[in-house]
Amino acid sequence: MFANLMSHKQIRQLELIDYVLNHPQVFVSFADLKKEFDISDRVLRRDIKEILDLCKNQLEINIIQELVSIQFKRIANYNEVFRMFARDSIAFKLFDDIIFQRFDDVTHLFDQYYISRSTGYRYLNTLNEFFASQGIQVEINTNPLTLTGNEIDVRALIPNFLTMYYHVDECPFQMFSLPLIHRIFQAIASRFTYVGIFSNNRSFYYQIASNLDRTLRGHLVQSDQWQLDQSYWGFSEHTQDYPTDLIHVLEEVGLEPTNDTIEQLLVGICNNQVIVNATHLNLRMEQDEAFGYQVIDFYNQLDHIAQKYNIQHLTLREKNLVAVIGYNLMAVYVMPPNIFTMNQRHAEGNSLDVFDELNPAFFNDVKDIMHQFLRHFGADTKMNETSSILFYVISYWPDLVMQLSKHRVEPNILIFLENSAAGQQFRHFLQSTSLHQAHIHVVSNPVECSEFATRDWDIVISDHELPQMRTRYFIGVDTLLPTNEHIDKVNRLVKQLRFPHELNRK
Repeated sequence: MFANLMSHKQIRQLELIDYVLNHPQVFVSFADLKKEFDISDRVLRRDIKEILDLCKNQLEINIIQELVSIQFKRIANYNEVFRMFARDSIAFKLFDDIIFQRFDDVTHLFDQYYISRSTGYRYLNTLNEFFASQGIQVEINTNPLTLTGNEIDVRALIPNFLTMYYHVDECPFQMFSLPLIHRIFQAIASRFTYVGIFSNNRSFYYQIASNLDRTLRGHLVQSDQWQLDQSYWGFSEHTQDYPTDLIHVLEEVGLEPTNDTIEQLLVGICNNQVIVNATHLNLRMEQDEAFGYQVIDFYNQLDHIAQKYNIQHLTLREKNLVAVIGYNLMAVYVMPPNIFTMNQRHAEGNSLDVFDELNPAFFNDVKDIMHQFLRHFGADTKMNETSSILFYVISYWPDLVMQLSKHRVEPNILIFLENSAAGQQFRHFLQSTSLHQAHIHVVSNPVECSEFATRDWDIVISDHELPQMRTRYFIGVDTLLPTNEHIDKVNRLVKQLRFPHELNRK
């Protein structure tokens, strides 16, 4: 969605990166790229240089004469690259400044980026047109410089923008260290078992940081809006019954570990409420007590499922299904009007088939809870088909869809070819595919290879028979260069590693 705010040049450069990364050959010719993107040699070389300057820590770009290759560095991915392009965009920078109220006057805002008033107003109009085109009831006003709009829309918009624009450990809220945020997370997870699913989710950590910041600044959820019974959280009025670590870590940041403080953190997380300097935002309040109760009840029911099925023994797909449902509670309330009219074939194309092998009893329990929750908002009649439920649940968070469709196992692959150049070619070819997250080791010396014999490998690729190697899969090679057949075979094996067929447990 936010890519629509990029300039034409930025979009072309992102498409160029994607094209080279997904090209079947490691190196792509300049002639091919000029033809594909209908650009001159001068523009192509300028684009490559700008990409290299902007993403030098995320991408490895090699140029040999009239050939270019692009690979991700270490754990970098498309999200990291997109973030770098976003930070280089005036539209994104302006919106970030407006969110955090860094300027009260548009003139000072425009002066920050050395742009004229006419250019600055054009950017602001572009942002407002973007919101309108996406059906987001949010608008930038210039007198005073602030956001106005529907509170629910602001809540849905800002977290998406912030998590795309910043890393958690550099979030613009009051500076809480990532280890401290992690300790708070672990303390909360000790009460809500299923919350542990979010341990690798930056956005969840981001919400904890923002909730702490908001609480310290006095921007609290009004108690008369929620009126949440303490019994929903399972905490008594005595602090000694709170998770001990949560008491300590809240005291470290200057917060008294009372029912109200803990409720602020939990309600904020449940409600996706990441609003900074809320007193400066002209928001139309549309919360209601019934929704607050339903959110808490829904989370407690999910926790009951996590304990019933022992969350530690759920498969990755089952964990992610719970995570997606829990993480999209706010999306239920900001449901797009066309969400249930999506073409069935389109829904099937969104990795819905990965649910086919879920534990049936587990899935039915989750589905029943989803029905109960939606019934309070008149959506139950529209949620009869399983595919509609699944498509609805996963539609808001593509990164979680990726977790459903691709297990984040990083397979260990050993390539032993006596021709060292051929080994490196195999490595580059594998890394140019979706396997860039794999740990790939290349050796050409038999002595060096013997040193790896004591390790456990997922896949070994070699032109020698290696019976002494401890590996799950072996691929024999009799050619100097990798072929598509080799790569397809590796991809199939990695898919088996990522989706082990052990999901039909009763």
